[in-house]
Amino acid sequence: MSAFGGEYAAYYDLFYANKDYASEASFVRDIINRYRPGVQSILELGCGSARHAVELVQGGVSVTGIDLSAEMIACGQEQLRRLAPQQRSRVILQQGDATRYVSTTIYDAVISLFHVVSYQTGNDALVGIFRSARTALNGNGLFVFDFWYGPAVLTERPEVRVKRLEQAGIEVTRISEPVHYTDRNVVDVNYTLLISDPGNGRFEKSQETHSMRYLFLPEIELLAAMTGFGLIQSGEWLTGRPLHDRSWHGYAVLRPVQHTA
Repeated sequence: MSAFGGEYAAYYDLFYANKDYASEASFVRDIINRYRPGVQSILELGCGSARHAVELVQGGVSVTGIDLSAEMIACGQEQLRRLAPQQRSRVILQQGDATRYVSTTIYDAVISLFHVVSYQTGNDALVGIFRSARTALNGNGLFVFDFWYGPAVLTERPEVRVKRLEQAGIEVTRISEPVHYTDRNVVDVNYTLLISDPGNGRFEKSQETHSMRYLFLPEIELLAAMTGFGLIQSGEWLTGRPLHDRSWHGYAVLRPVQHTA
């Protein structure tokens, strides 16, 4: 099954109920304000269930979210119900391919969070998402994204994980089994979902694979140069400290390169 479909999308927000979207949105806002104060409009490539968008729009900006999964866009529309009508009017969610998206609007900033860039495992897809960001930005805009950092993945190596959760009496178990392809810098995370409802005896099992590519800074610099960007900052996600060989979660800040004749 393709990523973020069916049962996985249905329980997505349950899996990440403890994820601190507010702190992550604040971290991104601080980065943007450091390099591009006064941002009013943001394009989010791979918006998922719009949890980051909800936090950002409460900070006063307008957000357009793009996601490949129709199920995740539907989850996002439900999240927008948390917003006051005036705030809700400043969020647009639509289905689209972040690697082929051609924006008809110019934004102050583009963001891509929760490893969306690392979901682009092929070279063409990586170049594509960078180009989508570049075409959507004005000359002083920013592209901020997070990613799996290669040295940490190679140091600590992915491992099997089991997560057990409960929602309205329904028991959900997620088993994550990674397969590491070091020749391609890719990890296939094979998810098995076991869904049990003791109240009516229902039991369901579903599976899907999320393929993730880990990245290295020279690789990001090359992708940036290929697509009209320059790398102006990188670091460890949420701490801002320099990346090291145990920093699984990194971030990068790109700015369009101004060409002169």
